[in-house]
Amino acid sequence: MVIPGHEPQGPARRGLSLGIGHSGRLRSDAGVRWLVLGHLLVFALALNDEEFVGMALAAANLPERLLFPMEIAFSFLLFVAWGCLTVGWVRLVERLRRERIETPGDR
Repeated sequence: MVIPGHEPQGPARRGLSLGIGHSGRLRSDAGVRWLVLGHLLVFALALNDEEFVGMALAAANLPERLLFPMEIAFSFLLFVAWGCLTVGWVRLVERLRRERIETPGDR
């Protein structure tokens, strides 16, 4: 029962849910969303790295001979970004594991 003027807090509070499939998975913390979006962005950039570097060189009026070194630098940057996102996933899983250990009565 909800008292008028008082919104429920914690698990009793429900957001808008489509109710299709596993809609509870959509209610995750913002960190998961950013990690997923980051991985999708890095993956999309990795698929089109040659075109992206070519457009950047054309926009900056740089000579065509810089294409290969710039592509290597861009690929290295994407590799570092992917590694940082992977570290983010590991930290998230570790945090969830610690929270699960602290509250063992939920089983």
